[in-house]
Amino acid sequence: IASLNIIPFTINSFCANAISALQKFKTLAIIQISMGVINLVAIATLVMNGYYLPAFFWLFLVLNLFLTLNFIIGALRLFKNHSAVASSATFGRTWRLRKEMIIYSFWNYISSCCEQIAWERSEIFFLGLFSGSGEIAIYAIAYSLAMLLVNFFAPVNTVLNYTTAEIVAPNKQEKLKYISGHAAKYLAIIMFPALIYGTTFIGDIVGFAYGQNFKQVAILFPLLAVSQVIAMIVSPAANVPNFKDEARKITFITLATAILNLALDFYLIPKNGAFGAAIANMLAQLFSITLVLFNARKYKLNLLNKYFMRIVLMSTILAVFMFMFGGEKTPFPAKIFYSALSSIIYVIFTIKLAFNSDDVHLLKNLQTAIPKILHVPYKFLLKAVTKNAHSD
Repeated sequence: IASLNIIPFTINSFCANAISALQKFKTLAIIQISMGVINLVAIATLVMNGYYLPAFFWLFLVLNLFLTLNFIIGALRLFKNHSAVASSATFGRTWRLRKEMIIYSFWNYISSCCEQIAWERSEIFFLGLFSGSGEIAIYAIAYSLAMLLVNFFAPVNTVLNYTTAEIVAPNKQEKLKYISGHAAKYLAIIMFPALIYGTTFIGDIVGFAYGQNFKQVAILFPLLAVSQVIAMIVSPAANVPNFKDEARKITFITLATAILNLALDFYLIPKNGAFGAAIANMLAQLFSITLVLFNARKYKLNLLNKYFMRIVLMSTILAVFMFMFGGEKTPFPAKIFYSALSSIIYVIFTIKLAFNSDDVHLLKNLQTAIPKILHVPYKFLLKAVTKNAHSD
């Protein structure tokens, strides 16, 4: 039953990428959010009526087929509007371009296989081999929560990726260096506090949703989330080789990381269970991030500039503060208070220390893309950044 989802899932991925390539993120968001709500309601209905795994598989198949229908309709409407551009383009018509597409796809396919098998699946395999279902459940929940934290901000990263690709295409090196440094900084401003506050409240979330039997999830969560967060922050550098037709290098990095991940799994999981799996995953991904940054040096992207390091410093202070006052024994209302207080202080110092005149220019250009519901707070932010921006 589960394998029946492969065909609609593939079609959905193709349509989603096509819609993203046209940068129609609003259309993509409407489809995905609508299906997310339908999915949640359907699952809740099944659980309340006593249906579980077999029914879930059939539900996912029906929902995937319905999602496929929505994606195809959305994609066809968008491509109809772009028919004039498509008919006059030469992309893919010559053998040279087709050959480049095949080679690029091959290396990316190898990278995807390595990521799926090693980074996401190998820990589950070795836990099943050495530790049993209890450890699998703990690790799976911790991993899914860590990915939930990262995926919540994934749309920001997607938009930045397409912006970077447009800059790389005409080989505007100075502009690439400019936008990559700012993109990494914006991601750091968002993601570091998300990681800190997520770690602060993960014990309460797990206790409420899963019970005290799964309290070990709160220990594994920061180990799994920290590497995912750092990977997203440095993604402006990680994605440049793909945009510059150097996908082979990314594949070799991914393959080396996968081999290391498997070796760490085999060494750590038999003795340490889910905790060893989390350590193995974290070390492997940090190794990959190090290789990516080393490879990106030749692009001179200037990611780790003084403004970025100020964010790192402020985030470190924030982490220490929340560790001292928002620990496991701190009552939930007190955690809310300390989180609100520290977030206000963090925003104030970020505005005063982390922006310069370039940021003012970028934020002004982004005004037209901001939803109307956010216009008032965005104008307030822009005014504050403009007033405190550094001149260099």
